[in-house]
Amino acid sequence: MSMVERVAESLWQAVSIRAAGRTRLVSWNDEADATREEWRALARAAIGAMRQPSIPMIEAAVAYSFACGFDRPVWTPTAHWAIQYRRAIAAALGEPEQEGRAAGLPDAVIGGGTP
Repeated sequence: MSMVERVAESLWQAVSIRAAGRTRLVSWNDEADATREEWRALARAAIGAMRQPSIPMIEAAVAYSFACGFDRPVWTPTAHWAIQYRRAIAAALGEPEQEGRAAGLPDAVIGGGTP
């Protein structure tokens, strides 16, 4: 099951639990194709919203890099982590990889020191 499919089903189920206080009575696979496609579109939007790592995520990556004993400048493992993160989101959405060194990352991540 793809990430989009997992998120779509989770959102579909969460709305039912919030609205009715219970899980749905039909399975995800028994739902109409059009309905599942609507939830997939919402899932793509939710996953796409995570495309840009937040500053707390970058700071967590920096802390993790020190905990793992990286001996390179802080921004190097952070930039690598952020690029890998964006690649993972693009892959989940079935998008081609973006070209370019920065690929939309904050300046603080690409060679500009810590955030």
